[in-house]
Amino acid sequence: MYGDDMMKNLSTLQFSGKPIWILAFLLISMVCQSKPDPDAISGQGMKVLFIGNSLTYYNNMPQMFDSLAIASGKEVYVDQAIVGGMPLGLLVHDQSVIDKINTEQWDFVVLQSDDITAFPDMYHYEIETLEEFKDIILLNNPSSQIIYTMIWGLRDGVTVLELNGQYVYYSYEEYMNKIYEGTLYVANATNLMIAPVGWAWYSAVMDDAANKLLLFDSDGAHPSLHGSYLMACVMNAVIFQNSDTAIGFYSSIPVEKAKYYQQKAVATVFDSLELWNIIPNSIGINSDNQHFRSTFKISQIYPNPLTESTQIDFWIEKSSGVSLCICNSFGIIIETVMNRHLNSGSHSVRFTADNIPNGVYCVQLKCGGQVKSKKIIVLK
Repeated sequence: MYGDDMMKNLSTLQFSGKPIWILAFLLISMVCQSKPDPDAISGQGMKVLFIGNSLTYYNNMPQMFDSLAIASGKEVYVDQAIVGGMPLGLLVHDQSVIDKINTEQWDFVVLQSDDITAFPDMYHYEIETLEEFKDIILLNNPSSQIIYTMIWGLRDGVTVLELNGQYVYYSYEEYMNKIYEGTLYVANATNLMIAPVGWAWYSAVMDDAANKLLLFDSDGAHPSLHGSYLMACVMNAVIFQNSDTAIGFYSSIPVEKAKYYQQKAVATVFDSLELWNIIPNSIGINSDNQHFRSTFKISQIYPNPLTESTQIDFWIEKSSGVSLCICNSFGIIIETVMNRHLNSGSHSVRFTADNIPNGVYCVQLKCGGQVKSKKIIVLK
Protein backbone atom coordinates (compact mmCIF):
# COMPACT_ATOMS: atom_id res chain seq x y z
CA MET A 1 0.00 0.00 0.00
CA TYR A 2 2.90 2.33 0.64
CA GLY A 3 5.92 3.20 -1.52
CA ASP A 4 9.53 2.81 -0.42
CA ASP A 5 11.28 5.66 1.38
CA MET A 6 14.69 6.82 0.21
CA MET A 7 16.41 8.90 2.86
CA LYS A 8 19.71 10.71 3.12
CA ASN A 9 21.70 10.84 6.33
CA LEU A 10 21.85 14.48 7.36
CA SER A 11 23.40 15.67 10.60
CA THR A 12 23.74 19.34 9.66
CA LEU A 13 20.87 21.72 8.88
CA GLN A 14 21.09 25.36 7.86
CA PHE A 15 18.35 27.90 8.40
CA SER A 16 17.97 31.55 7.50
CA GLY A 17 15.82 34.13 9.24
CA LYS A 18 13.04 33.60 6.66
CA PRO A 19 10.25 31.04 7.24
CA ILE A 20 11.53 27.61 6.26
CA TRP A 21 8.69 25.14 5.91
CA ILE A 22 10.48 22.22 4.31
CA LEU A 23 13.03 20.93 6.79
CA ALA A 24 16.11 19.31 5.33
CA PHE A 25 15.80 15.98 7.09
CA LEU A 26 12.34 15.32 5.63
CA LEU A 27 13.05 14.44 2.01
CA ILE A 28 10.31 12.02 1.11
CA SER A 29 8.19 12.75 -1.94
CA MET A 30 5.55 10.06 -1.66
CA VAL A 31 1.98 10.64 -0.51
CA CYS A 32 0.19 8.12 1.71
CA GLN A 33 -3.59 8.38 1.71
CA SER A 34 -5.15 5.16 2.94
CA LYS A 35 -8.64 4.21 1.78
CA PRO A 36 -11.39 3.95 4.39
CA ASP A 37 -12.74 0.55 5.32
CA PRO A 38 -16.56 1.00 5.24
CA ASP A 39 -17.14 -1.81 7.71
CA ALA A 40 -14.64 -0.39 10.20
CA ILE A 41 -16.08 3.11 9.92
CA SER A 42 -19.61 1.89 10.50
CA GLY A 43 -18.63 0.39 13.85
CA GLN A 44 -18.71 2.10 17.22
CA GLY A 45 -14.96 2.31 17.67
CA MET A 46 -12.95 5.45 18.36
CA LYS A 47 -12.10 7.19 15.09
CA VAL A 48 -8.53 8.52 14.97
CA LEU A 49 -6.87 10.41 12.12
CA PHE A 50 -3.10 10.95 11.96
CA ILE A 51 -1.84 13.91 9.93
CA GLY A 52 1.87 14.32 9.33
CA ASN A 53 4.83 13.22 7.25
CA SER A 54 7.30 10.35 7.25
CA LEU A 55 8.05 10.73 10.96
CA THR A 56 4.52 9.41 11.55
CA TYR A 57 4.43 7.03 8.58
CA TYR A 58 7.75 5.23 9.21
CA ASN A 59 7.22 1.56 10.19
CA ASN A 60 3.48 2.24 9.74
CA MET A 61 3.19 3.70 13.24
CA PRO A 62 -0.59 4.30 12.91
CA GLN A 63 -1.04 0.55 12.37
CA MET A 64 1.09 -0.11 15.48
CA PHE A 65 -1.22 2.18 17.44
CA ASP A 66 -4.21 0.28 16.01
CA SER A 67 -2.70 -3.05 17.09
CA LEU A 68 -1.91 -1.78 20.59
CA ALA A 69 -5.48 -0.52 20.95
CA ILE A 70 -6.97 -3.84 19.83
CA ALA A 71 -4.63 -5.83 22.09
CA SER A 72 -5.77 -3.74 25.08
CA GLY A 73 -9.43 -4.31 24.30
CA LYS A 74 -10.20 -1.02 22.55
CA GLU A 75 -12.29 -0.71 19.41
CA VAL A 76 -10.72 1.79 17.04
CA TYR A 77 -10.76 2.90 13.43
CA VAL A 78 -7.46 4.48 12.34
CA ASP A 79 -6.70 6.42 9.17
CA GLN A 80 -3.93 8.73 8.08
CA ALA A 81 -3.19 11.70 5.82
CA ILE A 82 0.54 11.53 5.25
CA VAL A 83 2.50 13.66 2.80
CA GLY A 84 6.22 12.93 2.84
CA GLY A 85 8.51 15.88 3.40
CA MET A 86 5.69 18.28 4.29
CA PRO A 87 5.42 20.18 7.59
CA LEU A 88 2.06 21.26 8.99
CA GLY A 89 2.43 24.71 7.43
CA LEU A 90 2.06 23.13 3.99
CA LEU A 91 -0.24 20.25 4.94
CA VAL A 92 -2.94 22.67 6.08
CA HIS A 93 -3.21 23.85 2.46
CA ASP A 94 -3.07 20.38 0.90
CA GLN A 95 -6.50 19.54 -0.50
CA SER A 96 -6.01 15.80 -0.05
CA VAL A 97 -5.45 16.35 3.69
CA ILE A 98 -8.50 18.60 3.97
CA ASP A 99 -10.59 16.03 2.09
CA LYS A 100 -9.41 13.32 4.48
CA ILE A 101 -10.45 15.43 7.48
CA ASN A 102 -13.91 15.82 5.97
CA THR A 103 -14.46 12.10 5.30
CA GLU A 104 -15.38 11.26 8.90
CA GLN A 105 -16.51 12.62 12.25
CA TRP A 106 -13.11 12.04 13.84
CA ASP A 107 -12.96 11.64 17.61
CA PHE A 108 -9.25 12.50 17.59
CA VAL A 109 -7.06 14.22 15.03
CA VAL A 110 -3.32 13.96 15.69
CA LEU A 111 -1.15 16.71 14.17
CA GLN A 112 2.52 15.78 13.94
CA SER A 113 4.85 18.69 14.57
CA ASP A 114 8.46 19.00 13.44
CA ASP A 115 11.49 20.85 14.75
CA ILE A 116 10.11 24.29 13.86
CA THR A 117 9.30 24.46 17.58
CA ALA A 118 13.04 24.67 18.31
CA PHE A 119 13.10 28.23 16.97
CA PRO A 120 11.32 30.98 18.97
CA ASP A 121 11.18 33.28 15.94
CA MET A 122 9.10 30.61 14.15
CA TYR A 123 6.54 30.04 16.91
CA HIS A 124 4.00 32.43 15.41
CA TYR A 125 4.00 30.56 12.10
CA GLU A 126 3.21 27.28 13.84
CA ILE A 127 0.52 28.91 15.97
CA GLU A 128 -1.13 30.34 12.84
CA THR A 129 -1.00 26.90 11.20
CA LEU A 130 -2.55 25.17 14.20
CA GLU A 131 -5.34 27.74 14.37
CA GLU A 132 -6.06 27.08 10.68
CA PHE A 133 -6.15 23.34 11.31
CA LYS A 134 -8.45 23.83 14.30
CA ASP A 135 -10.92 25.78 12.16
CA ILE A 136 -11.00 23.05 9.51
CA ILE A 137 -11.22 20.14 11.97
CA LEU A 138 -13.83 21.67 14.27
CA LEU A 139 -15.97 22.84 11.35
CA ASN A 140 -16.16 19.20 10.28
CA ASN A 141 -16.80 17.95 13.83
CA PRO A 142 -17.02 20.38 16.78
CA SER A 143 -16.45 17.44 19.14
CA SER A 144 -13.11 16.39 17.66
CA GLN A 145 -10.19 16.46 20.07
CA ILE A 146 -6.92 17.69 18.58
CA ILE A 147 -3.54 16.40 19.71
CA TYR A 148 -0.22 18.07 18.91
CA THR A 149 2.73 15.68 18.75
CA MET A 150 6.02 16.70 20.36
CA ILE A 151 8.71 15.42 18.01
CA TRP A 152 12.31 14.44 18.82
CA GLY A 153 15.69 16.10 18.19
CA LEU A 154 18.16 14.71 15.65
CA ARG A 155 20.29 11.88 17.02
CA ASP A 156 23.65 13.50 16.17
CA GLY A 157 22.61 17.04 16.96
CA VAL A 158 22.36 19.88 14.48
CA THR A 159 24.27 22.95 13.34
CA VAL A 160 22.07 25.94 12.54
CA LEU A 161 22.71 29.38 11.15
CA GLU A 162 21.29 31.77 13.74
CA LEU A 163 19.72 35.13 12.92
CA ASN A 164 22.90 36.86 14.07
CA GLY A 165 24.83 35.11 11.31
CA GLN A 166 26.63 32.73 13.66
CA TYR A 167 26.67 28.95 13.24
CA VAL A 168 25.71 27.18 16.44
CA TYR A 169 25.86 23.45 17.15
CA TYR A 170 23.20 21.92 19.39
CA SER A 171 23.64 18.39 20.73
CA TYR A 172 20.70 15.98 20.68
CA GLU A 173 19.96 16.82 24.30
CA GLU A 174 20.12 20.58 23.73
CA TYR A 175 18.02 20.41 20.57
CA MET A 176 15.43 18.18 22.24
CA ASN A 177 15.04 20.65 25.07
CA LYS A 178 14.54 23.51 22.60
CA ILE A 179 11.81 21.46 20.92
CA TYR A 180 10.30 20.67 24.33
CA GLU A 181 10.15 24.32 25.35
CA GLY A 182 8.74 25.42 22.00
CA THR A 183 6.12 22.66 21.93
CA LEU A 184 4.84 23.70 25.34
CA TYR A 185 4.67 27.32 24.25
CA VAL A 186 2.84 26.61 20.98
CA ALA A 187 0.42 24.08 22.51
CA ASN A 188 -0.44 26.42 25.36
CA ALA A 189 -1.02 29.30 22.94
CA THR A 190 -3.46 27.16 20.92
CA ASN A 191 -4.95 25.22 23.85
CA LEU A 192 -4.05 21.80 22.45
CA MET A 193 -3.23 18.50 24.10
CA ILE A 194 0.34 17.28 23.67
CA ALA A 195 1.46 13.75 22.84
CA PRO A 196 4.95 13.93 24.42
CA VAL A 197 6.66 11.47 22.08
CA GLY A 198 9.99 13.32 21.95
CA TRP A 199 10.06 13.63 25.72
CA ALA A 200 9.47 9.89 26.15
CA TRP A 201 12.41 9.28 23.79
CA TYR A 202 14.52 11.75 25.74
CA SER A 203 13.61 10.08 29.04
CA ALA A 204 14.59 6.68 27.62
CA VAL A 205 17.94 8.09 26.46
CA MET A 206 18.50 9.57 29.93
CA ASP A 207 17.85 6.09 31.37
CA ASP A 208 20.42 4.48 29.08
CA ALA A 209 22.45 6.19 26.34
CA ALA A 210 22.26 2.97 24.30
CA ASN A 211 18.56 3.66 23.76
CA LYS A 212 19.48 6.52 21.44
CA LEU A 213 20.83 4.03 18.88
CA LEU A 214 17.79 1.80 19.32
CA LEU A 215 15.21 4.55 18.80
CA PHE A 216 16.64 6.13 15.66
CA ASP A 217 16.79 4.77 12.13
CA SER A 218 20.23 4.72 10.51
CA ASP A 219 19.67 8.21 9.04
CA GLY A 220 19.66 9.70 12.55
CA ALA A 221 16.34 11.46 11.96
CA HIS A 222 13.57 8.93 11.41
CA PRO A 223 12.36 6.42 13.97
CA SER A 224 13.51 2.83 14.01
CA LEU A 225 10.99 0.09 14.73
CA HIS A 226 11.70 0.71 18.43
CA GLY A 227 11.15 4.45 18.02
CA SER A 228 7.85 4.02 16.18
CA TYR A 229 6.68 1.52 18.79
CA LEU A 230 7.40 3.95 21.62
CA MET A 231 5.56 6.63 19.64
CA ALA A 232 2.54 4.33 19.28
CA CYS A 233 2.66 3.57 23.03
CA VAL A 234 2.56 7.30 23.82
CA MET A 235 -0.39 7.75 21.47
CA ASN A 236 -2.18 4.87 23.15
CA ALA A 237 -1.62 6.41 26.58
CA VAL A 238 -2.81 9.87 25.48
CA ILE A 239 -5.78 9.00 23.28
CA PHE A 240 -7.27 6.25 25.44
CA GLN A 241 -5.73 7.50 28.70
CA ASN A 242 -4.66 3.90 29.00
CA SER A 243 -2.12 3.14 31.73
CA ASP A 244 -1.93 -0.57 30.93
CA THR A 245 1.72 -1.66 30.76
CA ALA A 246 1.02 -5.30 29.97
CA ILE A 247 -0.37 -5.02 26.45
CA GLY A 248 0.35 -8.18 24.48
CA PHE A 249 1.41 -6.57 21.22
CA TYR A 250 5.17 -6.19 20.80
CA SER A 251 5.69 -5.58 17.03
CA SER A 252 8.72 -7.91 16.69
CA ILE A 253 10.49 -6.08 19.54
CA PRO A 254 11.91 -8.23 22.36
CA VAL A 255 9.19 -8.60 24.97
CA GLU A 256 11.09 -7.06 27.88
CA LYS A 257 12.10 -4.06 25.77
CA ALA A 258 8.55 -3.61 24.52
CA LYS A 259 7.28 -3.66 28.10
CA TYR A 260 9.89 -1.04 28.99
CA TYR A 261 8.57 1.20 26.19
CA GLN A 262 5.00 0.72 27.40
CA GLN A 263 6.08 1.68 30.91
CA LYS A 264 8.08 4.66 29.64
CA ALA A 265 5.11 5.96 27.66
CA VAL A 266 2.73 5.63 30.59
CA ALA A 267 5.15 7.27 33.03
CA THR A 268 5.85 10.17 30.66
CA VAL A 269 2.16 10.85 30.03
CA PHE A 270 0.56 10.18 33.39
CA ASP A 271 3.17 11.74 35.64
CA SER A 272 2.57 15.12 33.99
CA LEU A 273 -1.01 15.22 32.69
CA GLU A 274 -1.39 18.92 33.37
CA LEU A 275 1.92 19.70 31.69
CA TRP A 276 0.60 18.07 28.52
CA ASN A 277 -2.81 19.79 28.80
CA ILE A 278 -4.53 16.41 29.17
CA ILE A 279 -7.78 16.44 31.15
CA PRO A 280 -8.48 13.02 32.72
CA ASN A 281 -11.64 11.37 31.43
CA SER A 282 -13.30 8.00 31.70
CA ILE A 283 -12.09 6.49 28.43
CA GLY A 284 -10.63 3.07 29.16
CA ILE A 285 -10.11 3.84 32.85
CA ASN A 286 -10.71 1.11 35.39
CA SER A 287 -11.71 1.88 38.96
CA ASP A 288 -8.44 0.40 40.21
CA ASN A 289 -6.31 2.48 37.84
CA GLN A 290 -3.69 3.87 40.21
CA HIS A 291 -2.58 6.54 37.75
CA PHE A 292 -5.96 8.21 38.21
CA ARG A 293 -6.21 7.72 41.93
CA SER A 294 -4.00 10.62 42.90
CA THR A 295 -2.40 10.41 46.34
CA PHE A 296 -0.88 13.86 45.97
CA LYS A 297 -1.22 16.79 43.60
CA ILE A 298 -0.20 20.36 42.87
CA SER A 299 -3.50 22.14 43.46
CA GLN A 300 -2.68 25.62 42.24
CA ILE A 301 0.12 28.00 41.30
CA TYR A 302 -0.91 31.62 41.57
CA PRO A 303 0.01 33.92 39.99
CA ASN A 304 1.27 32.12 36.91
CA PRO A 305 2.97 33.64 34.92
CA LEU A 306 4.78 35.30 37.78
CA THR A 307 6.86 38.46 37.85
CA GLU A 308 8.38 38.23 41.32
CA SER A 309 6.91 35.42 43.39
CA THR A 310 4.06 32.94 43.42
CA GLN A 311 2.27 30.67 45.87
CA ILE A 312 2.35 26.93 45.21
CA ASP A 313 -0.48 24.97 46.82
CA PHE A 314 -0.34 21.16 47.01
CA TRP A 315 -2.04 18.27 48.75
CA ILE A 316 -0.78 14.89 49.99
CA GLU A 317 -2.98 12.02 51.07
CA LYS A 318 -0.76 10.73 53.88
CA SER A 319 2.25 11.72 55.90
CA SER A 320 5.37 11.44 53.77
CA GLY A 321 8.70 12.90 52.76
CA VAL A 322 8.08 15.59 50.15
CA SER A 323 10.35 17.65 47.92
CA LEU A 324 9.30 20.60 45.77
CA CYS A 325 11.76 21.73 43.11
CA ILE A 326 11.96 24.11 40.16
CA CYS A 327 13.48 22.56 37.01
CA ASN A 328 14.67 24.23 33.83
CA SER A 329 13.88 23.03 30.31
CA PHE A 330 16.72 20.48 30.52
CA GLY A 331 15.03 18.83 33.49
CA ILE A 332 17.83 20.07 35.76
CA ILE A 333 16.87 21.22 39.24
CA ILE A 334 17.76 24.88 39.57
CA GLU A 335 16.20 25.45 42.96
CA THR A 336 14.86 23.23 45.75
CA VAL A 337 11.99 25.14 47.31
CA MET A 338 11.28 22.58 50.02
CA ASN A 339 12.47 19.13 51.09
CA ARG A 340 11.07 17.74 54.33
CA HIS A 341 8.58 15.38 55.94
CA LEU A 342 4.99 16.65 55.98
CA ASN A 343 1.72 15.54 57.50
CA SER A 344 -1.24 14.67 55.30
CA GLY A 345 -3.42 17.47 53.99
CA SER A 346 -3.04 20.74 52.12
CA HIS A 347 0.15 22.80 52.15
CA SER A 348 1.41 26.05 50.63
CA VAL A 349 4.86 27.38 49.89
CA ARG A 350 6.08 30.67 48.46
CA PHE A 351 8.54 30.66 45.56
CA THR A 352 10.48 33.80 44.66
CA ALA A 353 12.13 34.03 41.23
CA ASP A 354 14.71 36.70 42.05
CA ASN A 355 17.64 34.90 40.40
CA ILE A 356 15.77 33.09 37.63
CA PRO A 357 15.57 34.56 34.09
CA ASN A 358 12.40 34.68 32.03
CA GLY A 359 11.30 31.36 30.59
CA VAL A 360 9.19 28.22 30.98
CA TYR A 361 9.99 26.01 33.97
CA CYS A 362 8.49 23.05 35.76
CA VAL A 363 7.41 22.75 39.35
CA GLN A 364 8.16 19.17 40.38
CA LEU A 365 6.47 17.70 43.43
CA LYS A 366 7.99 14.40 44.55
CA CYS A 367 6.23 12.19 47.08
CA GLY A 368 6.56 8.47 47.79
CA GLY A 369 8.70 7.84 44.73
CA GLN A 370 6.19 9.49 42.39
CA VAL A 371 6.46 12.84 40.60
CA LYS A 372 3.87 15.43 39.59
CA SER A 373 4.78 18.36 37.37
CA LYS A 374 3.17 21.63 36.45
CA LYS A 375 4.28 24.42 34.14
CA ILE A 376 5.38 27.73 35.57
CA ILE A 377 6.28 30.80 33.53
CA VAL A 378 8.61 33.54 34.74
CA LEU A 379 7.86 36.82 32.98
CA LYS A 380 9.50 39.82 34.62
